[in-house]
Amino acid sequence: MATVELGSLSQHFDEDEVAAIRKALRKHDVNVEDADHDTVVVAKDLDSDVVADFLDRLDAHEVSADIYLPFEFDGVVKVGPLKVASAQALVHVLEEMKEELLADDEEEEDDDDEDEDDDDLAEEADEEDDYEASGSLRAKDDQLRVLWRLLFKAAGEAADRGTTLFIKP
Repeated sequence: MATVELGSLSQHFDEDEVAAIRKALRKHDVNVEDADHDTVVVAKDLDSDVVADFLDRLDAHEVSADIYLPFEFDGVVKVGPLKVASAQALVHVLEEMKEELLADDEEEEDDDDEDEDDDDLAEEADEEDDYEASGSLRAKDDQLRVLWRLLFKAAGEAADRGTTLFIKP
């Protein structure tokens, strides 16, 4: 099961690991000052497969990481087994992904507002039955949307409050 947390580097890593993260980021002209923040568990017991799928989608946008820092920089920095990225970059990518992930919600709202004839309604019902038959796909899509909302809010908090976002698959 995966978790999403907000906190500080020093609460999650020992001094040597924090020093390694700082050193790697200095090569990218980022000076990390780790303020002491209490750890806040944003979500726990998330489906690891859904989180992995979501991280794969973020990887396509070159912003998939384990740690998101409240400093603006480009790309993902590898520090040993960890990947570090910018919380601001994550927010930007999540805004771009909004259309992709939340399109179904918006289509349902649009459909409610439109008057359709009987043929269109019958065709739409058939498509919906096919989609409902693949219940696991619908459940996964719903979980991806929930995870998007959760990460969007957490990344915004990290960026605004100067705290670090951790995703632990």
